Amino acid sequence: MVAVHRLQRATILVLLLIVSGCGGQALAPTATEGRRIGAIVTTHNMMERATGRLPPNEQDFKKFFAENGSQALERSGVTAIDELFVSDRDGQSLVVTYGKYPAGMNAKIVVYEKIGADGKRFVGYNSGAVELVDDARFNEMVTASTAPN
Repeated sequence: MVAVHRLQRATILVLLLIVSGCGGQALAPTATEGRRIGAIVTTHNMMERATGRLPPNEQDFKKFFAENGSQALERSGVTAIDELFVSDRDGQSLVVTYGKYPAGMNAKIVVYEKIGADGKRFVGYNSGAVELVDDARFNEMVTASTAPN
């Protein structure tokens, strides 16, 4: 029961960070993409805490999400897990970190938009923060050699 309360508090904190932008460009409360990214970050972190490691692959992560991430899915603004993993801004699958964080990555990035829109991408960090960054900043954080496979 204590773990459930901690999880609920962590989820609320993450959602507050999403709405505030947490140091990045402020996100409007209706920014669907920010909520999607936030839901993935929350559940990714939840799985890491529960298992002691990052989700090993998309299949296992989606299974965990289906079993444990119903609140995050509900808050994301979508109804299906598969829909959650696709950017509504660029129509591309979101890039999620599985297995381990790549060596050399400047920040522990959990998920980001593959292309984004208008020269900007949403990025979600293991800290729970979600940020809208321009291409120059994104390329500083994620290079071809550090991008998750």
